[in-house]
Amino acid sequence: MIIAFDGNVFTGKTSLIEKLHQVEQSSIIPEHGHFFADTVIGEDAWDTQKKYLGAERLRHEYLSGLSSQKLILLDRSFVSMAAHVAALKASKGIDIRARFLRAIVGDIQAGRVIIPNKFLFIRCDYEIIKTRALKDAIKNTDPLYYGQEYLEVVDNFNRQWQEHFPALAIDTDADQSVQLGQLALIKGWDISSSSGYAVNDICRYLGKLLA
Repeated sequence: MIIAFDGNVFTGKTSLIEKLHQVEQSSIIPEHGHFFADTVIGEDAWDTQKKYLGAERLRHEYLSGLSSQKLILLDRSFVSMAAHVAALKASKGIDIRARFLRAIVGDIQAGRVIIPNKFLFIRCDYEIIKTRALKDAIKNTDPLYYGQEYLEVVDNFNRQWQEHFPALAIDTDADQSVQLGQLALIKGWDISSSSGYAVNDICRYLGKLLA
């Protein structure tokens, strides 16, 4: 069972993954940046996105070494990449949708993308995200990623994905977010299940959302 944790920056995805990992026998696949060989600062949007696509292929290779693990916690899926591409167009007028869609569909069809069994979308109030971003300025996060319009587009993209594919949303504003996450893993989902999503359905819906 692979569970993907998607959502905006500073919503607490990685923290939630780490806390759940402490109470559930599982393995973690880090987010894409962990697999970068070098920096992406100063590159144009498409060059940066190609690095994310390359990182996804590396993550897929990494997954093959975890075949004996029953529960895998995935820090961001291909949905986060697609939501970013949609938000770039909506908030900055940077349109790499067609190139990204061709690339991601090709990789999905070739089996180079991790397709989770379940999606878990992490949400958080905008003001809390902004406060966390300013407090953690040492991370040098590009302000684009916590601009309100960008955040709203990503959140809307995730909501649309959730409407089409089975998923759960957790609001980390709530004090009981970790308990809710545990409940989703332990009681709501059968971790022995291996059911997944149809590749053609995924590709069609990505095309619809990025049209």
